[in-house]
Amino acid sequence: MDVVVKEYLSVAGRDVASFYDDEWDACRALRECAGVAPFLGAAGVRKYLVWENIGVLSLERALEAGDSVFNVARDAMPNALGGSKTDEEKYRALAMSLATSISSIHAMDMIHRDVKPANALLTARGVVMCDLGATADLETGRGMDGEAIFDPTYGAPEQFEVVETPSGALSALFGRKSASKSRALRATGETPTVLFDAFSLGMTLLRLGVPSLRSATAIAQARKDIDACGGDVVRWRKEVCVAGVNDWRLVDATDAWTTIARLTQPNPSTRWSVKDALTSGAFLKKK
Repeated sequence: MDVVVKEYLSVAGRDVASFYDDEWDACRALRECAGVAPFLGAAGVRKYLVWENIGVLSLERALEAGDSVFNVARDAMPNALGGSKTDEEKYRALAMSLATSISSIHAMDMIHRDVKPANALLTARGVVMCDLGATADLETGRGMDGEAIFDPTYGAPEQFEVVETPSGALSALFGRKSASKSRALRATGETPTVLFDAFSLGMTLLRLGVPSLRSATAIAQARKDIDACGGDVVRWRKEVCVAGVNDWRLVDATDAWTTIARLTQPNPSTRWSVKDALTSGAFLKKK
């Protein structure tokens, strides 16, 4: 059997042993979950974790293909996308597989907390999620402290706040105020919920559906602009996006825009869950 082995050497911001233990616990808890990479076990003493190799192409890597992203995904996911002919069909099938994968994690009372293209593998089995070290367990309480900050491009806005501080210490020495500011993120301590993953799914679908946002730098800038609009993607699209630059045909033709807007609501009380997205609206609703 071909396998994938993850070696734990160092982890920014925390000790290796605790990160290994968290991922080990999550992988065992989700061993029967079809939406994650199949876990085989451990090797060494807090050194390696081992998965069956069912594919190593991430959605992030596929997005690097730009306009060919759906063809790359179809080749990696023949069972899920093989019968899809148009980009609209491929987009919906890929989005459905991703949402179903995340939903299967939630069904086991777990929250991934770091949903993003880099953690979504495109395989013959469909999309499966990897990198489970950040998961929160609703049953045991592990990972529920809300003190961690993950990728700010995809993270739900209730998880963190932006702290701006003046930069340019040299200017201060001469009694001048600095015109520039540096940005830092501070965790709010908000208790994780499945709506964290829902927001991340919405941002991922936005990046996948709008060609000009498929690069990592473009979607990161878009997130900053969305935040500057109070987190309102509808306002951002209307007031910030330039006609002729952003191509909305795919998200409009599939009605993905409605789902994206509901998944990325800044107020979690009005945000769709992943389950809501799969049971409501025209884009992902299961027939």
